[in-house]
Amino acid sequence: MARSVIAGAGAGRAGTAGGRLAAAAVVAGAALSAQPAAAEPIAVPSGQPVSLLQMFVEPQAGTEEIWARFRYLAPAIAPGDGAVPYRLARADMAHLCDHHALPVLAARGLGADLIVISLSSVPTGFGQTAPEATQYFETFTIAGDRCRLETY
Repeated sequence: MARSVIAGAGAGRAGTAGGRLAAAAVVAGAALSAQPAAAEPIAVPSGQPVSLLQMFVEPQAGTEEIWARFRYLAPAIAPGDGAVPYRLARADMAHLCDHHALPVLAARGLGADLIVISLSSVPTGFGQTAPEATQYFETFTIAGDRCRLETY
């Protein structure tokens, strides 16, 4: 399955499913870097330090759906004194979807059916097991110019 990798900072659905697939294919051909040159901190409601690790747009096999995955480093979610609890991290993920993911997609002319926001206490490879990492994931659909939390 082709995956479009985009990193760095920068709404909504872009046209038809075919148009989104074509846009994903164009970005995939660009072979953009998976790591930002300098991960800029992103402000979130909890105040914890958060930076973008990786973003990619991925057509889902067997469907015409496009998923945009935004992976963030959030060291403060690691267990211990002063750890940011899940209830606060969840609000941060909703904020990241509305105020970071949607603008990045719009700036690149990309759309998605689903946005997956993940926070990790340490950098990890996508899909790799990392027992030392605390990770949180939330999925969102796009409702106008906002993200809507999806519960499964």
